Amino acid sequence: MHDLHSEGADDPRAASASLLGQCQRLLENTYGTSVGVNLEDFVVGAGRFRHLRARTEAGAEEEYGDDARFFYYLSGGDLRMAIFYSAELIQRLETHDPRRGLGDANVLEFVVFLEELSHALHTSLAFRENSGRLGRRTFPAELEVQAKIDVFLALVFFLQRRDRAPLTPAGRRWIELNLFDRWSATYRSPDLARRYALALTLGRRAVDWLNGIPADRRVDAVRRLRSLSLAQKRRLLGS
Repeated sequence: MHDLHSEGADDPRAASASLLGQCQRLLENTYGTSVGVNLEDFVVGAGRFRHLRARTEAGAEEEYGDDARFFYYLSGGDLRMAIFYSAELIQRLETHDPRRGLGDANVLEFVVFLEELSHALHTSLAFRENSGRLGRRTFPAELEVQAKIDVFLALVFFLQRRDRAPLTPAGRRWIELNLFDRWSATYRSPDLARRYALALTLGRRAVDWLNGIPADRRVDAVRRLRSLSLAQKRRLLGS
């Protein structure tokens, strides 16, 4: 039986552990499943991050930022993963904890935090459901699209908790501004440019599609969407 392993945490201060655990449970509850591991155990510090980056970085990889990263690879049939958050990112989230209130002071950092968590969670699920998916060329794009969906759902949850009221049209516009509109960037790598453009396009369409589904059927729709391949998502959402 193949298993999943952490790359090891060399700095326990590298993540806001309780926030990560709460967000992991939020996503697992949303999808009615569990990855079977505590993703906090996969958070690494700056030293391990530099080692992993040096080992895996080539060409387009250099365009990734250093605020947060997710690494994964298969070794002997096992999955090895690592999540990195910079000290600056964590300090910002500790100073402006989203659980005390989500706003302009912390939303961009929280988006980054959630996206890496989403990547780890769905890589773990894909490994357990069909490990062959991890070797597909389209898998990184699948992770980016799914992350946009996950982050939207999490931001809705935290914004509604802050306001103690259902999401308003203004609240949704604010979320979409910070999840989609503020993240357009230019990449030298055509592969990265296509991947992130597709994530923004399909993410927006997924949000619009979910918004058109009655509330009592939305959870089932979210779970159905996760189960689809990238090609199936594109057909469903019209991309």
